[in-house]
Amino acid sequence: MCNGLNGRPVFLTKYLEATHRRMDRTRRRQRFFVGLDLLRKVKTDDITDKIKEPTGEPSFEFKGITPSGEIVGVHVREEIEGKNRKLYLISTF
Repeated sequence: MCNGLNGRPVFLTKYLEATHRRMDRTRRRQRFFVGLDLLRKVKTDDITDKIKEPTGEPSFEFKGITPSGEIVGVHVREEIEGKNRKLYLISTF
C-alpha cells in the first residue's frame, strides 16, 4: 500500500519487464527493496513529480534518502484498464 497515493495498492508485475530493457538494470534492481520501503512510508507531500505518460496516463515519482545518504527515486504509473485504475511500480533509480 502506498500512503502517498491514498493507500492504494501498487502492483509489482511490470517492474522486471520495465527494468529488463534498461542498460543500468542491475543498479536499478539493487534499489528495489529501498524503493518498496519508500513506497510504504511516503506521504502525499513527498510526491516530487506528477507527469503524463505519452499514452496520457498519469505517473508519479517519489524520492527519498537511504540511511547511508544515497538518494533513491521510485516511478509509479497509473494504468486504466476498463473501469479499473491500477498503480504499477515501473522503476527504482
